[in-house]
Amino acid sequence: MMTVYVAAVQVAIERLAALADDLAERGFATQIKKVDRGLRLHVVNRTVRQLSEDVWAGPTVDGLWWFWWSWGEPIAGIDHVDAAALKIAHVLAPRNG
Repeated sequence: MMTVYVAAVQVAIERLAALADDLAERGFATQIKKVDRGLRLHVVNRTVRQLSEDVWAGPTVDGLWWFWWSWGEPIAGIDHVDAAALKIAHVLAPRNG
């Protein structure tokens, strides 16, 4: 059972890295950080640096892995890097008006 979890964690690390690359291509600054509860992806809007967020990857109660907002709301399944990047980019985009 532990081997399955370790494999899932490795996939999560790879997907966080892919998400970091995707967001960097969209113009965001990204940095993967090791914290007490695992790995977090720190994302910053390069134009408006106050627009930033920490995203993490973790399992749901049924064992499926997702990307999560820092406040605990799911963003997208771990295999949906593009969908997660789109949502994060939308949330961290400056608003006019």
